[in-house]
Amino acid sequence: MFPITDIQGRAIAFGARAMGDRPPKYLNSPETKLYNKSRNLYGLSFSKEAIKVRDHAILVEGYMDFVIPSSTAWKIWLLRWNKLNAATGGIVGPLLAEVVVSYDPDSAGLAATQRSLDLFLEGDFRVKVLRLPAGQDPDVFVRTAGPEAYQARARESVPYLEFVLEAAIQKQGVLDDPKKKVQIVNTVLPYLAKLPSAVERSDYVFRFARRLGIEDQQLLAETKRAAQQKRPRLAEDSIAAVVSMKSAEKKLLQLLLGSPALQQQILPLCKKEDFEGLASDKIFSILLDGFGRNQVVTFETLHRQFAGEAEQALLAQLEIEEVPRSLKDTAESFLNALRLKRLTASLQKLQMEIADATTRNDDERLNHLLEQRTRVDRELVSLSRK
Repeated sequence: MFPITDIQGRAIAFGARAMGDRPPKYLNSPETKLYNKSRNLYGLSFSKEAIKVRDHAILVEGYMDFVIPSSTAWKIWLLRWNKLNAATGGIVGPLLAEVVVSYDPDSAGLAATQRSLDLFLEGDFRVKVLRLPAGQDPDVFVRTAGPEAYQARARESVPYLEFVLEAAIQKQGVLDDPKKKVQIVNTVLPYLAKLPSAVERSDYVFRFARRLGIEDQQLLAETKRAAQQKRPRLAEDSIAAVVSMKSAEKKLLQLLLGSPALQQQILPLCKKEDFEGLASDKIFSILLDGFGRNQVVTFETLHRQFAGEAEQALLAQLEIEEVPRSLKDTAESFLNALRLKRLTASLQKLQMEIADATTRNDDERLNHLLEQRTRVDRELVSLSRK
């Protein structure tokens, strides 16, 4: 049984922890005129003087998470958080500027932490996260590693937004896909939007861009704009498509859409397979179809056709960037660069399939694959002579 006191130390309710596994695990007094969960932090009457001195408090989840570290530490500066809301910030605001969250390292503890701490970001508190080894609550860690080790972890606490970013990165895995990077940015943006300082939001954008390896200026600009405007997310498909565009692909499109005469010279040299798998394959397909019908395709006609689709973002980016010189030889070099990438990837895939057919003693498939490789080799030789 744990007596719950107000800030003056007067008992106003009780919290109970079941012995054993009988439900409910915790049972608290009902709310009354004296006891309002969202206006009370367990342990504040014990911790308030130490919190004033340290200018920060460590928030923990369970009663034992509060009791065990407090009974062994030199000074008490912990609090147990229960149901946090805007009123909570008003209670602790006069006492401290920084909140450190020591959450239970499981999925439920993480989710509860993220939901509850939004109010501290909105209240202009500095929010950090104290990380413990998997499977160890604060009380377990203190009992096994000691209070000094817990205090050392507290000193190594990381800013809350960095914690959210790292959690999102771990969830997505290897950052080899532009769409994954956009999804991670979208995880972080709602928290960035809660920061009241525009300068701080901008600073975090650049720090996160470095961590994610974001070099594309379009994605960086969109992320910064969304943070400054406090937008909760980016358009994943359209932004990821812009980021994934190859340089030769982008420049060839800019040349063709900027010069109807060049379309007449270059499009007869193109095949649809040259653009398969590219971010702009649908745009190139329309260019080729238009050429077959003796029609000139422009930015305007494409914007109408792709209204509301990911390709519209690609077209907008192409229009605002500097266009290369409109020379036929330059356009051909971009086309050849795209072909080289396609043929090289095709050759690598064929080599793997040939090895598999050889292992399986599948002579019929092996002969077919060898014929395909010969054709690809010839195209590569022909391309190298241009």
